[in-house]
Amino acid sequence: MASKSKSDEPALALDAVKVLKQEAVGMYEVAVLAAGSANALKKWMDEHGYRYPDGMEQPTNDYVKAGWCFVAVKTKVGQKKGVNPRPGMRKVTSKMPPGAGFSGHVQAMGFRFRTKELVLPMRLSAFNGGRLRNIVYVLTNRPMKIKGIPEKFVVRQLRGSKLFKNISKPLPFRVKGGTYEQLRSWQKQSVKRRRDPKQYNKYAKELFATDAYAIKTRQLSLPYEEEKKELLRIGERLLLRGGQIDKLNQASLARKVDKAVRKSLARIKQMTLTVVDGDFPRKVIANDNLSFARYRMPGRKNNKRNYDARNMGPGSSDQGGILYGGPITKLRKLKSAALMPKKAPKHRPWWALAIGLAFGGLIMGRRRGGSLFLFLVVSASMVCATSGKAWASDIDSLIDQLGSNKTSAGAVTKLISLGEKAVPDLLDEAFDGTNSARRGWAIVCLGEIGGANVSRELEKIQKNPNHGMLVRTWAAAARIKMAKTFDDYVALAPLVGSFPALQRPLGMGIAAALADDKSPKDVGKLLQIAANNRQLQRVLTPAILAFGAKPLVKAMVTYKDQRVRRQAAAYLATVAQKGDDSVALEVMKAYTFNVQANAVPWDGGALFLPSLNWKKYKGGFIARELVANLISWHVWCDVRKKSGIQKQIHNNLRSLNLARAAGYRSPGWSSAPTDKWLKIWGEANGKKALKDLLLKQGYGTYREYRHVLDKL
Repeated sequence: MASKSKSDEPALALDAVKVLKQEAVGMYEVAVLAAGSANALKKWMDEHGYRYPDGMEQPTNDYVKAGWCFVAVKTKVGQKKGVNPRPGMRKVTSKMPPGAGFSGHVQAMGFRFRTKELVLPMRLSAFNGGRLRNIVYVLTNRPMKIKGIPEKFVVRQLRGSKLFKNISKPLPFRVKGGTYEQLRSWQKQSVKRRRDPKQYNKYAKELFATDAYAIKTRQLSLPYEEEKKELLRIGERLLLRGGQIDKLNQASLARKVDKAVRKSLARIKQMTLTVVDGDFPRKVIANDNLSFARYRMPGRKNNKRNYDARNMGPGSSDQGGILYGGPITKLRKLKSAALMPKKAPKHRPWWALAIGLAFGGLIMGRRRGGSLFLFLVVSASMVCATSGKAWASDIDSLIDQLGSNKTSAGAVTKLISLGEKAVPDLLDEAFDGTNSARRGWAIVCLGEIGGANVSRELEKIQKNPNHGMLVRTWAAAARIKMAKTFDDYVALAPLVGSFPALQRPLGMGIAAALADDKSPKDVGKLLQIAANNRQLQRVLTPAILAFGAKPLVKAMVTYKDQRVRRQAAAYLATVAQKGDDSVALEVMKAYTFNVQANAVPWDGGALFLPSLNWKKYKGGFIARELVANLISWHVWCDVRKKSGIQKQIHNNLRSLNLARAAGYRSPGWSSAPTDKWLKIWGEANGKKALKDLLLKQGYGTYREYRHVLDKL
């Protein structure tokens, strides 16, 4: 994007907004805008579903006058109540209710832009509610502070040589209660493994080095970063989001990232990292962009006790032991040393890289007036509209266009519209392609075209380790996207064991099937999947709970798989905790005594009761009815010599929780034959209650246990 002066580009009308760029950026939708006035910007944002914070008209007009443009961001999240599945649900509402907030993990965003002076445009963030705590990491060729922000907010300054070692060399380690030489061989191996900085500082290394490389090459977006955005676009189309797919994308780009890092990492040695942390004064932020001045913090404050990055606050004092550093072959004890050089290097050309974390809403950059605005969204996907080009009708040409972020969106739309005609060529690309983006988009197209043959071919890719984990995950995700019914998703659920990144699309698919599919659904199948795969339990829990009390009680009482019965009891306890008072009643009804029965209701498996506060339900009335039924079944089993089932009943009846609610004295671990349980029940509820219980069994049984009744 070339810079344009004000004379080259006329000012916008007061009521005009020009969309410079629109992108789908991972979990965000992003629009880069030029506006003629604050009112025009507010109107555009209101009409397009963005939130314009109240009270920021003055700084917005100042930015407009200065020739800045705006980046508007909105997230793809919704209120839990509107998207969680439940019986009879036919509609999903993804909008947040008025005044609501979002709590959870979000994808990081980064922006780059050229500027004559180091500046951080944060004026509009002053109009967001709540605290204004910001953490700004400034990587420059000299120690810095933010003008107008109290110097006490400068909490650490770290020289570049120290930073370079932390991200590229074996980390220091501390030995307590002895020396390194006294460690055992396995302990020394553990030290070697734990000193590798990759497991702690991999992303910091990449961030610092690639940003320095961007400055060196004067590229605001590096080629591998554009490719990363394209991979994320593919993942988002397949509903893949989160740490697992991020790792696969990272592995796919590892060589290109390493190449960029190697070319620029050494430059960090000449720099200084300044950390500014605090609740910045709102007036300072609102009045002007943050600018920077040279400042070296006092050495007595520049230490871990004052600020530990891991705590984002004060750290501990001396930890004791012996601190070692350097390679194992030249291991040396470390002494405390000043973190900052005594003198700044002279005659060094001034250049800087500023990294701002955790600021959202609107970000501004120069659009006209001499300085060039560009931005990079880190870990984000990109959608570009094509213009001025006629699409070729040839399928091979369309597939070639899948490899460019400028043409992929249109090519995907065209290929999907061709349907089965495009399938053979798309399969060739998916199986044998050499470009990751083309293969990914080909799989997206295949998944949306669908068909039994496509599913079989994608399954071959998914199962073949020669294709690489990212491509195999895409193929599996496309198969999930092709699923239509509840049973389709259940059949694909085991894939999560091999492809953890599929948890999100599978969970969303099951939720959609529960909401919209009219075919019968068996909660037992979900419980069985959850029992077999712990990774899926969290994903399936909302769908399982959505079935409610009655289906879960049926699964607990009748399902052949005993793990399903046990899990159903656990989920019923959760349903009750969420306020569904029908759980206790449904459990009691499921175990209702029937003297004409040929088997107990839970025949073929164990007897389970959910862990409930039984006293809560009608003052223990339901608990008493439940216990009366179970004792009746105990008598029934005694007549029919079913001692194994009697043990099941005994193990549940001796529960102290149930005994307190129903008002009887539990025998605890002591054995209790039928006579004893009848005596316990009669003592708690009286002679008439016991007589009624026995008469339900028939007159013969009543006479057999009459001696218990007579002794009351």
